[in-house]
Amino acid sequence: MGKALRNRMRQQRFKSGPEEIVLNLLVAHDYVHHRYLDLFKQYSLTTPQYNVLRILRGAGEEGHARCDIAERMVDRSPDVTRILDRLEGAGLVKRCTGDDDRRTSVARITAAGIALLKKMDAPVLALGEEMGSRLNSAERAQLG
Repeated sequence: MGKALRNRMRQQRFKSGPEEIVLNLLVAHDYVHHRYLDLFKQYSLTTPQYNVLRILRGAGEEGHARCDIAERMVDRSPDVTRILDRLEGAGLVKRCTGDDDRRTSVARITAAGIALLKKMDAPVLALGEEMGSRLNSAERAQLG
């Protein structure tokens, strides 16, 4: 494999090829995660909060129950309730009782939440394009 990981980790060799592959993936994840984290901070959001807002935007007027949100998250957070509390406090999400089951709470994105995501759409897309441009066509096809 390449020298980049060995140089970054100041390590001459790895125990195996699979170990080096896994370490490369972890380093790549960390890089991409922090680039998005920095972007979301500009809008006073965390990565899980952004993820929940996108899920709720996709749900439309119906919204989603907490357990449905948790199932759809990229990074599965055990504390979706806390995330929803903060988004509701910021006026980006509203919760109400479910139509079918009054014991269920359904979260819906607000107009303010939709407006925030609209502002973020172009920068998020641009960052994704930048990240994707680092891969050749074969790598993109393999990951897509």
